[in-house]
Amino acid sequence: MNICMARIDDRLIHGQVVLGCCEALHAARLVLLNDAVAEDRLQTRIYKSAVPPGIECEILGLESGAAYLRSCDDARPTVVVVGSPLDMATLLRLGTGFDEVFVGGLHRSEGRTQELDSTGVFVGKEDRQALASIRRAGVQVRVQSVPGAPAVDLDSLLQIEEP
Repeated sequence: MNICMARIDDRLIHGQVVLGCCEALHAARLVLLNDAVAEDRLQTRIYKSAVPPGIECEILGLESGAAYLRSCDDARPTVVVVGSPLDMATLLRLGTGFDEVFVGGLHRSEGRTQELDSTGVFVGKEDRQALASIRRAGVQVRVQSVPGAPAVDLDSLLQIEEP
């Protein structure tokens, strides 16, 4: 599979993902991997309705999504979105491979603190552990709102050690 972006964004599918990522990268497919959304037909319909014609949208749970990513040999450019660092770490543990992961949005919630004023990235203890796990797997982790925008490497910010 030709994954042109793997993104962590707790908003899942929204304007930045569709316009700023999929259209900017000329993605033909958007794959949202989220257990709760995949199990809810209404949420699935709502999220799919946010994706414009011409971009295929798949919504799968994490386990079935990992199997899909491992087995799909389609060469069309694909954007993969998950809602949390833990979900991304789970995908890696399930055998999917990414060279680079972009954090597009982790917003304020209980137990999370803001890491960079300009990015709006908030992380908690579980997020830090998952991001460290992703880095230990040899995956580069960057904060970037959309392709072409300035990117911030998270290693020094979160004091994550190189793998």
